[in-house]
Amino acid sequence: MRIRRSWPGKKGTRVLEGIDDAGRVRAGVVPAPARTPAVERTPAVVAAAATPMDTEDLPRPRTGPVGPADAVWLEPGIDPKLPTFHVESGDEVLVHRAGRRAVVRTSAGFVKHLRAGRGIEVAEVSARMATRARAAGFAAPEVLDHTPETVTFAPLAGHSPEAFARMHGTLVPAFEEWARRWPGLVTGDVASCALRGVPVHGPEDEIRVVDTWTRHLLDFAPAAWVGEYAAEIRAARDRVIRGLGTPRGGRGQGTRSADGALVLAHRDLHDGQILVDGGTECHTEGGTGPLTVGILDFDTAALAEPELDVANLVEHLRFRVGQGLWDAAAAEGAITAVLGVIGDLHLDAARLSAYRAATRLRLACVHAFRPADTDLARRTLESLAAHR
Repeated sequence: MRIRRSWPGKKGTRVLEGIDDAGRVRAGVVPAPARTPAVERTPAVVAAAATPMDTEDLPRPRTGPVGPADAVWLEPGIDPKLPTFHVESGDEVLVHRAGRRAVVRTSAGFVKHLRAGRGIEVAEVSARMATRARAAGFAAPEVLDHTPETVTFAPLAGHSPEAFARMHGTLVPAFEEWARRWPGLVTGDVASCALRGVPVHGPEDEIRVVDTWTRHLLDFAPAAWVGEYAAEIRAARDRVIRGLGTPRGGRGQGTRSADGALVLAHRDLHDGQILVDGGTECHTEGGTGPLTVGILDFDTAALAEPELDVANLVEHLRFRVGQGLWDAAAAEGAITAVLGVIGDLHLDAARLSAYRAATRLRLACVHAFRPADTDLARRTLESLAAHR
């Protein structure tokens, strides 16, 4: 078994996603160590207890690196907390996070298996956002069917940006086309979306995300170097939080687009959510060429500051260089193209910088839990610590 991804779990557990010897995606859970006296507990974990109880009964987080042998692995296509999850002959499991979600490629399309009740919410927001995306010139997957626990999406044509770069030797046309279309997707009259349940994700919400992941990193210490860098991690968190909490021009925390409103946000926008269909031709004075950009996974759509999605995409592009997926020149060209939306969205330089720093810190925390990326996570934190 090879561990591909890892997350902090509830009550001190760790959740793993691995690839077994047959090439199948498998989910695993690493149990928390034995219960320990409260005096050894960290305040953050005690405060996170969902229900009142004697703190001596709280399990301590599973700290340090974990391996395949530490986990209890679920059988392929089985998850007691996802009762609809099953795999037929010819199906392929793409994602399985124990008790949370699984994504299966089937002959009917891509099926997301979710916790009870989530299917209706995800289907509704996905269909609504896909309609808006198509109106802006993007491709987006059609919702074919849903139940309270599942959503089935039609396949969407295209290649990942990484594959597009291998075929054409450049990333720039794909992200230039993205930048051309993006303002039309996220700006304009979003009041109807707000009334129909699209949540607001403001700076205070992003601060909570950063603080939560920083606590996960410090509490679980998934890599040996975390303890050594604890002071730097806390200092980086504090600087990021101060940056996110600094309002634009003293006018309040709600950054506004040109028409004075928050904009629609994907809220999990990165290169893995983008598909590129066609060659390198893009927009010309005479019309649009055959290149089309598709956007996936609108599950987390929200109303937010326009800098949030742009920062998230830019920092993921930078991170891919560290992962060895792209060379620096290709990434810089793509980043320059993405930043072409600055004028159209009236982005604020200080707010964009704050969200970029927040994304870098979150990426370092998340990837510290992934065995292949722990060194990159450490280098990212070192870089953040150097910018005091």
